[in-house]
Amino acid sequence: MSRYNDAPADRRLPDELVESLVEIRHDLHAHPEVGYEEHRTSEVIQRELTAAGIEHVGGLA
Repeated sequence: MSRYNDAPADRRLPDELVESLVEIRHDLHAHPEVGYEEHRTSEVIQRELTAAGIEHVGGLA
């Protein structure tokens, strides 16, 4: 089990989801952007939301 996932068993995220979220976090930290200019970050988040089937409004950043 991942060290990032210490919740009780009935509230635990699947390890593959935790790993994916950690990869996204590392990617975002590897490509810092100036405040209010987070265009790449916005694209990454929108892509992940779309892949997860979550509706969202784009073009705000």
